[in-house]
Amino acid sequence: MKNVSRTAKKTIFAGILFAVSFTAFYIVHVSTTDNQEKLAMLREEIGSVAGQEEMIRSMKNLVKDTQSERNELEAQLLSRTDPAPFLGLLEDIATDAHVIADVTSLSEEPLPVVDEKGGVLYGGVGGPVVRAVVEVEGGFAQIYHLITLVELMPYGVVLERVGVQREKGAVAWSGTLTMDIYTR
Repeated sequence: MKNVSRTAKKTIFAGILFAVSFTAFYIVHVSTTDNQEKLAMLREEIGSVAGQEEMIRSMKNLVKDTQSERNELEAQLLSRTDPAPFLGLLEDIATDAHVIADVTSLSEEPLPVVDEKGGVLYGGVGGPVVRAVVEVEGGFAQIYHLITLVELMPYGVVLERVGVQREKGAVAWSGTLTMDIYTR
C-alpha cells in the first residue's frame, strides 16, 4: 500500500464509502417500501373496519327507527298461541255480513312455496301458517260480502279455497272457506 498514491487511496476510499452508502441507501429504501406497503394494508383494514362499524351503527339506527312499523306488521300476524283475537274478529265480521260462520278446524301447516313454474309446493320451507276451515251459511250476497271482509282483515290472510253452493229447494247458500293465516 505504500506504492499506492494518495489519489488512488482517496479513490479507493471514495469507492468503499460509495458502496457502503449505496448499500445503506438500498437497505433504507427496501425497508421504507415494505413499511409503506404494510401501512397501506393497515389503512385499508382500518377503512374496512370503519365501514363495518358504520354499517352496524346504521343497522342499529334502522332497528330503532322501524320499531313501530315492525310492531304494526307483527300485529297483522296471527299468534299461534292465542288465535282468539282473530277468531273474535272473524265472528264479528260474519255477524256484520249476516252470515252464520263456524270455524270447523284450525291447523298449523307448512308455509306454501311457489316453484319456478308458478306451482304451489308445500315443503315446510319457512315459517308455518295456520289453516282455518270455516263453514258458512247465508244469502249469496252476504257470503260474498263476508269473503270481501275476510280479505280486508288486518291479518295476513290468503283465501286458498272458496266453495259455495245451494241445495235444490234450499233458501240459503252454504259453503266452505279455507284460508291460510300467516303467524308469528
